[in-house]
Amino acid sequence: MNRYQKYQRLAVKITCFSEEGSGCLFQPATTDFTYVLTAKHCLIGKNNEYASELTPESIVITNDYYTQGTIPVIRFILHPVLDIAIVLVHFIGDLPYIYCSTPKENHKLNCFGYPVCLRSEGRQEQKIPGNLLFDSNKEFEFTSDVNLATSFKTELDNVVGLSGAGIFIEEAEELVLIGTLSRLKGEDGVYGSLIGIKAHSYNEILVDENLPLLIPRCLCSFDDYITSAFEHHDLHIGSVLSSAASGVNDITPSKIYEELREKVFLPYDHRAPLEPELWMGWITLLTYLHIHQGNTEDINHSRLHLYYSKKIKHLEEVVRHIFLRLPNEDIQENDCVILKHQGSPGQTLYLDRNKVRGVLKTIDNNSLYSKGIYIDQPNCSKDITILNLEYFTRKFGNCKCTSASKELENELREFIREVFHEVS
Repeated sequence: MNRYQKYQRLAVKITCFSEEGSGCLFQPATTDFTYVLTAKHCLIGKNNEYASELTPESIVITNDYYTQGTIPVIRFILHPVLDIAIVLVHFIGDLPYIYCSTPKENHKLNCFGYPVCLRSEGRQEQKIPGNLLFDSNKEFEFTSDVNLATSFKTELDNVVGLSGAGIFIEEAEELVLIGTLSRLKGEDGVYGSLIGIKAHSYNEILVDENLPLLIPRCLCSFDDYITSAFEHHDLHIGSVLSSAASGVNDITPSKIYEELREKVFLPYDHRAPLEPELWMGWITLLTYLHIHQGNTEDINHSRLHLYYSKKIKHLEEVVRHIFLRLPNEDIQENDCVILKHQGSPGQTLYLDRNKVRGVLKTIDNNSLYSKGIYIDQPNCSKDITILNLEYFTRKFGNCKCTSASKELENELREFIREVFHEVS
């Protein structure tokens, strides 16, 4: 599914009384319902004229990609102050996962919805690219890259039906929700810019209602990744590891991404948090830590970094990328970088401190010098070690026990201890 198809599947049309608007589907950590995020005035009118009459039956929501009719509404929640509302609808099982973030300076963004003006032209949805101007605590202002006014209609006329539409930034093939469209800035759009409400503001009313927050289901638990993470192991080893993984219940993908990303991700600023292989790598590493020490508490202060890549599978390439492309402060003395990638591994699964130095010596001195790395200094490599996550698997091949048992668990624990001892 490409990005534009994701936009189409996430956007909905909303009709309520005489109001027409847009909305954005979001799947929280439940299978009981799905959220539709929208602007409050799309449901009760700009002057609250329909507030007393509003019922779930008043709200008509459609998305041609999931149903030929309307999406059944369960209930609605209105923010008491901000122009945002959440409509709970029947669960939609195959939504693209998205996560929420906050707008940042110079972000390119896209608003995607259903302006009424296009319907007479036989079109439906519209993607409007724009640029962030500035943001405040709850709102942000952005300009459109396309002229919202036309020869016969003003900006105000042309954005009717677009209110409530999701506003996104694009990272690789993923969409990141940063808010929903509220209104034009100024009467009749005189300033030529638009106002969005930040996505995180929706959590204010979800907390009050004791409902799941705007965290996609795929980031709420490692449960969906355990089977896939260990299925390539011997049947009995996979069984023991899967059982141990169920004990990793004090940490979630969301916690790692939101709280620990800059400490443990490499390179943390370009990772796709909705990538299953990334979280398969994390649950594997956390399971080994859990078997080794009985918990994963030390991950908060760990020297371990998980380096995830779709393409890089050779440890020598990882060394070059770390020292030539990443900020120097990302790696500290005696850190250990663990590679998780797609596909089969390269030939070398472990580089100790001496081998890392050896790889550094093959890199152009001028390139290293420009990064402040002096190859003639003894600490030029920071004494880091690098290993492929499959290094553990190779060790497990020496297990003598041939059935899922406490004995096999003890063997695995000893091999895991050996690896962590090598990199300490």
